Amino acid sequence: MWREGKTTEEMSAPEGNKNACKDVDELAVLIPLYIEHRAGGLSKKSFEHCDYETIEKYINSNIDFYPLKKELEKAERIGRKYWEEVGKKITTGDLKGNPATWIFTMKNKYPDEWKDKSEIDANINFPSMPTVIIKTKKNGSCD
Repeated sequence: MWREGKTTEEMSAPEGNKNACKDVDELAVLIPLYIEHRAGGLSKKSFEHCDYETIEKYINSNIDFYPLKKELEKAERIGRKYWEEVGKKITTGDLKGNPATWIFTMKNKYPDEWKDKSEIDANINFPSMPTVIIKTKKNGSCD
């Protein structure tokens, strides 16, 4: 079973985290709730039962948990789809809502893709221009 052999130290959150789950049995109950939470379009940090870092560290810590990792990835896609459908309904008038509020929500939930501007670091090194030397004769005419 996926819980066997794991100690609290192996699955604990970063030091000083007061919201970390206390034991493996607690995680066994909370992981499905967390996956459901994410599928509902809710943020990682709003999961009230345990911090997301502990859960995600535990899911990502071993290849045996690959099915749970895939379930979580699917749940996050479902949650994102939920928010995109809300925006679509607001845009088409099927749902009364404030488009600016929806855009603000998307910018906060998905900052990597929803932002006002793209920042591009463009360090362009132009080749140096060749120096042209024109030799003239003493009378001013060119060779």
